[in-house]
Amino acid sequence: MLGAMMTRASFYLPAPLLQRLQLISKRKKQSASDYLRTLLEHELSREEQSALNTQYDAWEKVKASVNDPTLEASNTIDTVLYAENSVWQGSEEDHDQT
Repeated sequence: MLGAMMTRASFYLPAPLLQRLQLISKRKKQSASDYLRTLLEHELSREEQSALNTQYDAWEKVKASVNDPTLEASNTIDTVLYAENSVWQGSEEDHDQT
């Protein structure tokens, strides 16, 4: 995020949370702002990935529920041509004439 344009924002934090942020950022030798940006970037990326995974899962369910039109057409043709009393088999009248 170096070189990114920064915008000032104000957030209200409970005192214990702010203390934890300051303590950990000091331990990491970062400013509280830098450390908070790192935490936010990480958590927001994780949240976005989770949302994408939810969408991918939904698409997989849709894809699984859709019949393959090629297979469906093939089954229909087989039924019309080869099933009992189908067009291919002819009618009983056709059989009587032979």
